[in-house]
Amino acid sequence: MTYDQLFTNEQFAIIVGGILLLGIILYISTGFIYIGKNRVGIIERVGKYIGTFGPKLHYFAPLLYRRVGYYKVGEISQVLVIDRKKYIIKYEINNFKQFHYVGNHDTLGIVKASLNEKDADLSKLLIERFKLVGARFISLQKVKK
Repeated sequence: MTYDQLFTNEQFAIIVGGILLLGIILYISTGFIYIGKNRVGIIERVGKYIGTFGPKLHYFAPLLYRRVGYYKVGEISQVLVIDRKKYIIKYEINNFKQFHYVGNHDTLGIVKASLNEKDADLSKLLIERFKLVGARFISLQKVKK
């Protein structure tokens, strides 16, 4: 049995046209990137930084652009576990591009390295290291069990 026995030419054209239309709609709709309130997104085009975009619905060409980072604006509080001890760190990102690419958003690594510096002033060390990655250190507290 061939397709011309199942469908008329008009029916076949409508089915193929519908499939193409659905494909086009799906392709276009994948280009929407929503960035929520009090957030920013880092957008790349074919692996290169394009910009840091604020809250709203953005449209970028599908397959070429993508969101590679998504960060909170304002004070961030994070629980870190280092050597079976819990710490609460508070910081604020000042430069989202720098934090994403230079700091690799590795707050755990920064705190671990700083805690291993025995003779240094921990607060000053954390302030300097967070500044290098585009963030402002606020506080570090050890959680008591």
